[in-house]
Amino acid sequence: MYHYTMRSFILDTRIRLLGSCCASVRLHAIRYTLKAIIAYVVVKDVVVTYHAYIAYMHGM
Repeated sequence: MYHYTMRSFILDTRIRLLGSCCASVRLHAIRYTLKAIIAYVVVKDVVVTYHAYIAYMHGM
């Protein structure tokens, strides 16, 4: 009986650790995805502004 409970406890701990690892990985993935989206929007905004500025300068 003791041996069985010990084994199930170890298995339960492993599953819990695996679950927390997956959760943290998912959190990091979400965080990096958000950072990538923000960086993309900022870069796009800068590029559009830069092109508009050059067009404006050429217009003058």
